Amino acid sequence: MSQAPAPLDHLRRQLAAFVSVLEHESSALASANIDGLAEILADKNQLASATSTAWNEAMSWLRSQSTGRLNEGLEVPAAIQPHWQDIIVLAKRAEALNQRNGQLIDNQLQRTRGAIEVLQAAARPLHLYGADGHMLDLPGHGHTLDKV
Repeated sequence: MSQAPAPLDHLRRQLAAFVSVLEHESSALASANIDGLAEILADKNQLASATSTAWNEAMSWLRSQSTGRLNEGLEVPAAIQPHWQDIIVLAKRAEALNQRNGQLIDNQLQRTRGAIEVLQAAARPLHLYGADGHMLDLPGHGHTLDKV
């Protein structure tokens, strides 16, 4: 395979770095390594921005190389097709990792919400006795402590 044109090579390198940071994010989320996640997210945000810029530059370059009309879509010249396929594979990998990480984040959020609900319930005072010193009617009236 010949050398990739500079804009495509730059995009491929940016996508590869972005995929790598998404893989690290996935590992941190799966192992609940919340401490390491902050640094990973900072890297991810920086790489997302750099990858977006590289994407726009590569698309501009490809449009300049395309022989098709604008309304017919982008035509990728045959000479750069293998390089373009590498980019497509990396982009699909990034998309899959991003979706997986979103699911891991949703799962962690649900566990956190559940833990908060348990803690809030435990923090609520339970009043067993009224001001007169007699036991209050609680739900499940008729149950004694040994049957609860």
